Amino acid sequence: MHNTTPIGFYTRAAVIALALITSAIGIYSVFNLNAIYAAAGLASLLVVLFPFLFIKSYDWFSTWTSVIIVVIYGGTAPAICMSLRWPDAVYVDEHILLNHPPEYFVYPSLLLLLGLAFCAIGYFSRLRLPVPVFALDRQYSLSRTYLVIGLLAIVSIGSLALYIRFTGGQSEETVISGKRTVIRTLDVQNEKDFSQYGYLRQGALLSLTCLLVLMSAWTERFSRLSVPRIAVLSFLFLVSCALPFYSSSRDQIVWNYWCTIGVLYYSGRPVFSGRSLAVLVGVVGVILFISAVRNERSDSTPFLEKMNSKLTPLLLNRHGPNVAKTAHILHSVPNPLGLKYGETIYVWLLAPIPREILPNKPMVSPGPIIGMEVYGTKFSGVPPGLVAEMFWNFHIVGIVLGCFLFGLFLRFVYEVFRAIRTDDGVVTPVYLFAMFPLGFQVLNNCLGGGVVMAMVDMVMSGFVVLLCTVRTRR
Repeated sequence: MHNTTPIGFYTRAAVIALALITSAIGIYSVFNLNAIYAAAGLASLLVVLFPFLFIKSYDWFSTWTSVIIVVIYGGTAPAICMSLRWPDAVYVDEHILLNHPPEYFVYPSLLLLLGLAFCAIGYFSRLRLPVPVFALDRQYSLSRTYLVIGLLAIVSIGSLALYIRFTGGQSEETVISGKRTVIRTLDVQNEKDFSQYGYLRQGALLSLTCLLVLMSAWTERFSRLSVPRIAVLSFLFLVSCALPFYSSSRDQIVWNYWCTIGVLYYSGRPVFSGRSLAVLVGVVGVILFISAVRNERSDSTPFLEKMNSKLTPLLLNRHGPNVAKTAHILHSVPNPLGLKYGETIYVWLLAPIPREILPNKPMVSPGPIIGMEVYGTKFSGVPPGLVAEMFWNFHIVGIVLGCFLFGLFLRFVYEVFRAIRTDDGVVTPVYLFAMFPLGFQVLNNCLGGGVVMAMVDMVMSGFVVLLCTVRTRR
């Protein structure tokens, strides 16, 4: 897992150009306050890219890349749309800004930039946690890999089928690619019987682990991927997208694609080949299709018109480290959201325990509480993201210290996997599946959920790799 690219003139020039554009829009926002959203969104991207002016080389699949992706997806792009009131001014004002004036977002924007800056300081500073260096004397056995992958693919498909069955399946009361819409009577404060069937969701995700493991084994052993191998990998990719398609989780489909490209990246093969770009086009098409059919039942609206109307929530959603969501949460602390003093973080320690074993397990996700108290929603949650969650728990001290420590932790995780001495391809699936998306998951959702689920994913994918490999003779 060693692949770094020198930071060249054009990369640094792009960062400098971004700084100039951000400064210009920031000055313009003094005269037109509606530009403050775009200025804050571009400034967020500038903060996470600013270290590129000083580093000499960079691994484009390091954990920091997931931070850059989530800032672009959940921060910069929505902020520009907010300033332009595009594509729907009514939707922006009522659902995103909640009819607040631009002045309402100034102070929270500064705190958001402060949190991202301390994340970058923690990741790129010379302060380093001690990293253990050890050798992993294992290599892939193709016969064992084929057997294990075949069995786990069946388990994954079975888990998906059971999940669909237990959550209502497809009927007149439910919708295709909109499973969030079936939870109509959930009391987020007192519900004790609601089950998200996390173990079945993890079982369904085995297909992505199988895809990464098999692809790593083949790229390590063979000089090229033949047509039959590409067909098998394509089948596993489609199976891995089945659950996020059913549950209308567009983020997971994006990460399925990026993790697959990451295997090519670490194997030294061309990333931006015709085949990978073709797959990217297909992934974008699937995401647009999900956006078009989500939450629709017997609607006679033409498909293209429906897709156009669904682009608004695709570009402007309540996820990611965006200015609007962060401002609403920060202004709601301590009333109606009281200071939690770490409660939203440590409650995730109960997440791996199925509700069937612990019937009184509280709802671990803070998203439904924010959805109800801040946005007035009854059936869906709004994840806080790292910066807002740190403020919710420990106020400004939490933003400074918590974001710095998380940046330090992200760097530590990357260095640990990079320091493992083993045959190429053995560690790559575990890293890409469990740890590469960590920055995205935490800044997009919450700290406890991102870290705990990353640990669960690491154990699961590591066990699969263990089954598919044998000890080397050296």
